[in-house]
Amino acid sequence: MVWSIGNEAEASYTNLKLWDAINDIAKMIHETDPNHPTTTTLASSNVNHIKNIIEKAPHIDILSVNTYAPNLPGVLGNLQSAGWTKPYMITEFGPRGTWQMNPEPERILPWGGLVEQTSSEKEAVYLKAYQENIAANKDNGCLGSFVFLWGYQTHGEVLTWYGLFDKKGYTFPAVDAMQYAWTGSYPKNRAPVIATRNDMLMNGKKAEDVIIVSPNSSNEAKVTATDPDGDALTYDWMIMKEKTASSDGSLPDGITGLIDDNTQKDITFKAPSTVGNYRLIVFVRDVKNKKVASAVIPFSVQ
Repeated sequence: MVWSIGNEAEASYTNLKLWDAINDIAKMIHETDPNHPTTTTLASSNVNHIKNIIEKAPHIDILSVNTYAPNLPGVLGNLQSAGWTKPYMITEFGPRGTWQMNPEPERILPWGGLVEQTSSEKEAVYLKAYQENIAANKDNGCLGSFVFLWGYQTHGEVLTWYGLFDKKGYTFPAVDAMQYAWTGSYPKNRAPVIATRNDMLMNGKKAEDVIIVSPNSSNEAKVTATDPDGDALTYDWMIMKEKTASSDGSLPDGITGLIDDNTQKDITFKAPSTVGNYRLIVFVRDVKNKKVASAVIPFSVQ
């Protein structure tokens, strides 16, 4: 449909000859395949980078921008400030990036662990982003968008931050939101709801409360979830060490032997014996319809 020349290349290169090279490739594509347009994908809507493309890469037909919740509203203004008059696409969008947490300091814990939104909180972010900053800009040159990440996230600083599917292939609430955004109708069956971070507690505390426990200590956790369709729900808890997501998705299945019964909505568990930082994750599933909700509490063993 479209030839994309480079993904976030400007994030790795500062030499302005980058744009000359991209333009040469785009020119070659136009000569070889005149039936399909060209694009290049930026890591942000930096005005200077857009100006460089205008000046040095006129054979780029469509601009692509990867951007996340805090910066998405500013994309159109940056394009206009730079003088971009051709169409554009939002080629990645999603919740606040893990690298963008400083404006929300309460979500950065003392050991560096990040407080994650529940799947229902993310659902609202995806829908708002699409409706207010993508669909709303159709007449301003926005051709459309790609959700990040449409699938199961197999690597990253935090395993469950972006993916719209779990490891079993069940869909999170954000998939329902995108179906509504794209079609005007929600699916007949909706994903379970964990409304806010107040609905998952460990030892009576929520994720932002800086939970520190002793090695091998006894702990408890509970989650409050509902299903919009009244379907029966199952529960699946796991504990994983911080930043242990693997590149092939084989991990994590969680640290075994800690949780007494991980299939209940209220659980008791033993803290790991090794000092370190961990994440307690719950998946709440509507097994009948392959829907899932999730919530996470980071905690530290000291």
